[in-house]
Order: sequence, then structure tokens, then C-alpha cells
Amino acid sequence: MEEEDLVKWDFERKKPRDEAILAAMASRKSGGGGAADPAAIGHQAHAKQFRNVVQAIGEGTAPTVDGPEGRRSVEIILAIYKSAETGRPVILPLDSDPMLKARRKFKREPA
Repeated sequence: MEEEDLVKWDFERKKPRDEAILAAMASRKSGGGGAADPAAIGHQAHAKQFRNVVQAIGEGTAPTVDGPEGRRSVEIILAIYKSAETGRPVILPLDSDPMLKARRKFKREPA
């Protein structure tokens, strides 16, 4: 990733549609994004994801991205934050969700 652009994507198992995905991503270029300005992070991809989940529920099919695959994305993000916080590599899969300093600051005490 560079800013919001996917510049390289290696598929573990090649599929015929991979070339179309790579071509679509190669033609997209952002004008900056969340790395430089968190307020510039768009909601369009999330809105598409929500529509896909609602459609899958209505049709009784699996969504494009299911829960376990979504969890993998969250795990990668948590690992990036943990590595940035500690300055050290983080091994995946994580043993548990890390308690990051930023999360501790907002953690509520039990009522």
C-alpha cells in the first residue's frame, strides 16, 4: 500500500479473476488519504461492504467478505499498531488482541 493505493498484490492461489482485480487496482490513484490526513479516509468501500452483507442476508448467500476474513483484516491492523507502538516486528497470527496504549487511554472502568 502507498497511501490508499494498492501497488502490489500477490495471490496465494491464482484465479482467473485475479488479473481483472489487479487491472482495476492499477488504474486507481488516490490524491492522498488517511496516512497523511485521517479525516480524508472515505466511507465508500465500507458502504459497498454493508450493501453486500445486506444483499447476502436477503438472498441467503455468503457475503463477499465473511466474518473470519474480516477478522484477519482487523488482526493485521492491530499488528501494525502494535509494531508502531513498540518499534518491533509482530508475528501473526496474534496470540490475543494487544492492549495498545491508545486503547488503554479510552478503556472504561467496570460499573
